[in-house]
Amino acid sequence: MESGDGRGEETGKEERKEEERKEEERREEERREEDRKEEERREEERREEERREKERRQEERREEERREEERKEEDRREEESREEERVGEAGVVKQGGT
Repeated sequence: MESGDGRGEETGKEERKEEERKEEERREEERREEDRKEEERREEERREEERREKERRQEERREEERREEERKEEDRREEESREEERVGEAGVVKQGGT
């Protein structure tokens, strides 16, 4: 009878070990799933940061282009003003010399 009890006890130990092994596998799978989700979250943050950086650079380019257009317009106005002064001075010289 004792050997029967011993085998039953041994079988119970094996079952507990198997349950513990399965539980450890389940916990390991949960850790892997959490790690995967964390990696996805970091990847999403990285993509979002890249998107914001790209938008920022585009906005800087648009702003630089706008400033360049303003400079060109100011240069054009100054050139027109100088041209009007030259034409006005030339007209005064011609009238005075006649």
